[in-house]
Formats: sequence, C-alpha cells, structure tokens
Amino acid sequence: PITRVALMRLGSATHACDGDQRYVSVPFTQNGATLTVTAPPDATIAPPGFYMLWLIDGDNLPCKLAPFVRISSPG
Repeated sequence: PITRVALMRLGSATHACDGDQRYVSVPFTQNGATLTVTAPPDATIAPPGFYMLWLIDGDNLPCKLAPFVRISSPG
C-alpha cells in the first residue's frame, strides 16, 4: 500500500549551489487501484515548474520510476 506521495522539484544548480530543489509532501486518497493526489495549495509551497512524482510504500521504498508532472501558475 502507498503511504506517502511526494513531489520533488528538479534542481537548477548555479555556482555549485542548488537553492531551487524542494521536497513537497502532498495529500492523497486511495480507493482500490485509484489514487487521487491533491496539488499543493499555492506557489509558495510549490512554485510552477516540473516535478518528479514519487509514490512511497509502507517500507519507505519509493516507486521505481517517477513520472514528471508540471505544476502551472493559475490563470
């Protein structure tokens, strides 16, 4: 069973410093084989851009492949 869902923003290193990467835990519900993930509430939590979507199981093991998702700004 899936116990956590997280978004991880892709890095943008400059001068050996990566101030843009972040880990965002997101709420989800699971009904059988259907997983519904709720997006972060606003850009202060997850700025627009590309993220990897990780599913983590009860043994704290992530899925083998994390698809890329894009969070857009409203409007």
